[in-house]
Amino acid sequence: MNNIRLNSLNRIVYNTTEPSTNVSSGSFVINGGLSISNTTNSLSITSGGALSIAGGASINKDVRVGNNLYANNNVVSGTGTLGPFVMLQTQFIDVNVNNYSGYTSSNTILFTEPGNPGINGAMGNINGFGNGTLSDGSNDSMSWNYARLVMRGSSLYTGSSSSNILLTSFIVNSSSGDMYTQANFNVSDSGSDNGYATWISPWISTTTLNTIQSIGVKAVGITSGSSTTGYVRIGPTYLQFKN
Repeated sequence: MNNIRLNSLNRIVYNTTEPSTNVSSGSFVINGGLSISNTTNSLSITSGGALSIAGGASINKDVRVGNNLYANNNVVSGTGTLGPFVMLQTQFIDVNVNNYSGYTSSNTILFTEPGNPGINGAMGNINGFGNGTLSDGSNDSMSWNYARLVMRGSSLYTGSSSSNILLTSFIVNSSSGDMYTQANFNVSDSGSDNGYATWISPWISTTTLNTIQSIGVKAVGITSGSSTTGYVRIGPTYLQFKN
């Protein structure tokens, strides 16, 4: 089979051994079949539109056909392979912004799964979540090493003034009951008159999550107009995993 390759000047060359396949700008259109390969990477696009990558090749952008994104197995993003969601809370809870240290104070939401009879609404005990603990009937053989909170929320009584809110996620150890606070993270909205925003926490290692009894979030700061105090409402919240 004859080879079509791109040389170091991004020009198509025929039946050569030059290894460069980099196109830095512009378009490259193939109406028929294409084969680009060397000893470590291979890229093939058939006339039927199939795309396969093997042997260490990589793609820096989304792979699309028209407006659709196709994958045979897991969907991989720049942050890793995204895993399942678990709903932690369905209702809305209002908290008073403050920097209290405990997890039963008025600035804190301790997430509780509806109907879960665990202590303090615990979502798991010593292996409740995390790496190697998910019962995976889809047989993906994936290990979920990180998790993050995805929640709906809004500042309260702020009208149409945008707000910057400082949140902290935390976990409670299943054995000792100790609280481990994660790094603070900033979220924002467009004021209570404009409805809820979607807030996402930083990723948390599931090595730590393996030991949790409970997980929650604290509202420790807010800036809205000239005000630095106030209330925050946090609604439906999910825990999302990645590898």
